[in-house]
Amino acid sequence: MSGDGMLRWYDDGVYREGGEDAVGYLAQRLLRGKANTTRINEVLAHVRRVESVRPLSIDPDAIDVIRARNGILNLRDWSLTEYTPATTTVVQIPWELKDASCPGIHAFLMEIFEGDLATVQLVYEVAGYLCLSRNALRKAVLLYGSGNNGKSILLHLFKCLLGANNVAAVPLQRLGGDDPVASRRQAREHLRRRRAEQRPRHEPVQADHRRRPDLRRTQGPRRLHLPQRCDAGLQRERVSPLA
Repeated sequence: MSGDGMLRWYDDGVYREGGEDAVGYLAQRLLRGKANTTRINEVLAHVRRVESVRPLSIDPDAIDVIRARNGILNLRDWSLTEYTPATTTVVQIPWELKDASCPGIHAFLMEIFEGDLATVQLVYEVAGYLCLSRNALRKAVLLYGSGNNGKSILLHLFKCLLGANNVAAVPLQRLGGDDPVASRRQAREHLRRRRAEQRPRHEPVQADHRRRPDLRRTQGPRRLHLPQRCDAGLQRERVSPLA
């Protein structure tokens, strides 16, 4: 279980999401005909209790390493070590480390950067830096330019290199604090506070001095107590109930 409370399962050098489904599947196979929802839930609860004692850390690596499909590359001595459950984390790029060349990608970079080899080399450095699980330099890279000049394709190449599970897509407005949803929420809260501040603490109660009919119960038949003006008018009319 990782530090975020998610149950993960070990898969060839990486802890993946969906640990509850994996445990449920194994419990179903082992219990066979005796499997039911209650027993599978009991197995899940037991696994959660055991794994909660030793939670899996989701913090970045303390040193500069690249976690590839075929091992962990230490950038200090360029040594490659195999994965073990103790050295495995939730990060792994979906490629093996080996000597290779990509003439098509290189030609694309030379085209969009108009033959500037120094900028192309910088892009290669950025791609390697993105393979790390931490941001030791505390740097951000912003692609700026007009439309249809290769920015989206370059971002797609970065995503293919890192793997979809290692990439998060967050709008720039939210990173800069200009979140439309949060802005509307803050505006409503600000308006509510202003109205509360402008409202007087003790609002005067307007008393209604107009006389209203008194519907109180009295001894005997129910009587309607009306103002004297209305009572006098009824006495003058003398309307018979049988008319």
